Parts: sequence; C-alpha cells; structure tokens
Amino acid sequence: MEAYEALASYYNTLIEYPYDAVADICRGASAGKKALDLFCGTGNFTFRLAERGFDAQGSDKSQAMLNVAMEKAREKGLDIVFKKENALKFSFAKPYDLITATSDGLNYLRSCDLNEFFSRISKALVAGGKFVFDVSTPYKLKHKLGNNLFYEEGEDLVYFWRNSYREKEGSVKMELTFFEKTADGTYIRREEEHKQYAHSIDEIKVLASCYDLSVEIIIDIDTFGANVSTSKRLLYILKKNLG
Repeated sequence: MEAYEALASYYNTLIEYPYDAVADICRGASAGKKALDLFCGTGNFTFRLAERGFDAQGSDKSQAMLNVAMEKAREKGLDIVFKKENALKFSFAKPYDLITATSDGLNYLRSCDLNEFFSRISKALVAGGKFVFDVSTPYKLKHKLGNNLFYEEGEDLVYFWRNSYREKEGSVKMELTFFEKTADGTYIRREEEHKQYAHSIDEIKVLASCYDLSVEIIIDIDTFGANVSTSKRLLYILKKNLG
C-alpha cells in the first residue's frame, strides 16, 4: 500500500506538530495573502493559514489524505481548494506570496529531485515571497529513527513502526503496521511503507543560492531556538530575491 493510504485514517490522532506556532511564524514572515501549502496531508496546517487571513490552497499526492482534508474543510465552513498533484510538478497560474511545506514533506524527496523542486518554488513565488518549510535532520534519521522499532497500543488501535537506516543514501525505510479494532472486537490489519531522505543545512543553502532564494532563518522547531548538532527538525524561512 502506498504511503499515507492507511495512515490517513489515523494521522490526526498520531501526529504531533506545533501547527499554531509555525503558522504564526508564517503570518509574521509574510505580509502577503496568497499561500500554497505543499504536502498538505489532511489540511491541518492549511486550515491554520486560512484562519490567519491567507487565501490558502493545499496540495498533496495522496487522495486518501486529501479526502480527509476536504471533509474537514466542509465541517469548518472553509472554502479551500485542495489539489492532488506531485510536489515536483505543482501547478500555479499566478505566483504566491507564501509557499509552505511542513511535517517533513521535503524528506520524502530524494536529493536528486531537489533541484527541480527548488527551481519550481522559485518560479512560483513573487519577488520577496517566502518559502517556509521544515526538514528532519540527518541526526534524527540516523540516531533517532535509525534501525529502531516503535510500538503503541491504544484502546482501538495498535501499531508497529519498524525502521531500517541506509547509510549510503542517508535514508530511512519505515514499515508501518496498523491493527484497528472493529465493532465486533476483531482487528483489521493494514500496512504501508514510507521512505525519508536526509538533507543537510549546507545542501539546502546551496540549493537556495542556485535558485535566487536567500536563507533568512534556520531554527530548531522543537525549541524555536538556535539549531544544534542534536536538533531533530529544523524550520527554514527562505526569501525570493528582489529584482
């Protein structure tokens, strides 16, 4: 099963992320209005952008995640366009004031894909526009996720998360198995695989400079302070150069 097909049903319950704090940073970083949230998943961050006055759209390649996002938008009474598309080829008619990619979206791109991605980001931003994104660090992928097994048991859901780290390509393969309790007390088993790739600060800086983007901020997203050698996830703010 493809990544996020099974996880879509449990994503909002299992995933913890400082959505409001990062959305506040985006509002402070951008005086514009038009925003695109790449790797939007179930729309948790897209909704925060809309609530802060952005004319926000969401983009993701998982239809299962987008289905959840669209249903939540209807429940909230928000008129948000969600598009199913590959992040390397996202569509835009006019450039955006703000583009975001949170919750490790860039870690799902290989290093060989980042040139194409950053090129498109640069083209899709207005002059002075901001690109705000986070990346799980090489330290996290190797030392925290690594070759580890995670397990959690809830009242209605049990899941196993088995990782295998590949040093040569700096990647982690994640095998997720879910056991969901049904009304009659039996369990339904669902499985899917994910793969994340490590990207260093130097790699991001080089890409930014190649595509007319300037690095404004790099902070530890867990502490919202300076990044250190053991930071697990970093938040970047890049600015499209003027002129």
